[in-house]
Amino acid sequence: MPPTMRWLCSLRRNARASNKTPGAKRSGLWLALVVVLVLCLTTWTGFAGPKESDQIWIATWGASPVAPLPANTTNSGFTNQTVRLVVHTSLGGNEVRVRLSNAFGTESLLIGAAHIALRSMNAGTVSGTDRALTFSGSGSVTIPPGALAVSDSVKLDVPALSDLAVSLYLPGSTGQATWHAAALATNYVSPPGDFTGAADMPVGHTVTSWFYLTDVEVKASKDSFAVVTFGDSITDGTRSTPDTNHRWPNLLAERLAQHHARLSVVDQGIAGNRIL
Repeated sequence: MPPTMRWLCSLRRNARASNKTPGAKRSGLWLALVVVLVLCLTTWTGFAGPKESDQIWIATWGASPVAPLPANTTNSGFTNQTVRLVVHTSLGGNEVRVRLSNAFGTESLLIGAAHIALRSMNAGTVSGTDRALTFSGSGSVTIPPGALAVSDSVKLDVPALSDLAVSLYLPGSTGQATWHAAALATNYVSPPGDFTGAADMPVGHTVTSWFYLTDVEVKASKDSFAVVTFGDSITDGTRSTPDTNHRWPNLLAERLAQHHARLSVVDQGIAGNRIL
């Protein structure tokens, strides 16, 4: 018998006993009110109470942020430009969100707009997959120095082992940019303007690093797990062929997918990294 029902039965026994004492009628009325209240609360929580979700948030891609270097893009940053960052998923899901970092910035970072879509070729995106990202309901977000921001989730069917394009519009002068140097993937920087929602973004120049984006998470079944790889340039993928996703963590993700394992692989390698 459930604990609530046992307690109600004990109240009923006490009520019977109290009928033999003075004031029993008044006590019985109060007891009846208590019983009705408990039954109502039990019924409400049984029908409207939260149920355990059958899905969880899990990282499908990630990259460790590192400090900017002098005399390159990371030191000067961006001004009134859109960066389109191409990342390769490991595990699929039906909902997605991103994490942006200003860990090494010296001033607040304004993200004027952000979009995510499935990538087709080069800087293009797959028709019908573009989603605008918001941050606590707002289309823009300001990230203080040393801080990060997580977007609200959007519905998007993200296949395993697919390319996503995350586009960030940077309306002001960003100053020093938090980045991951060895992306080994071509990423795209626009001429001046907001092109986050453009299916074919105009390209001013390309870079082979990721900026600000450190994590992409998907909603997946609750039996999913993440494997996080740490290491130096070997793990980071140095000298693997660019734009092929042939880092060894990518190959591990492919092997796991072949066996239908519910495992994502998140590469947190940093070239030159070491444990002191």
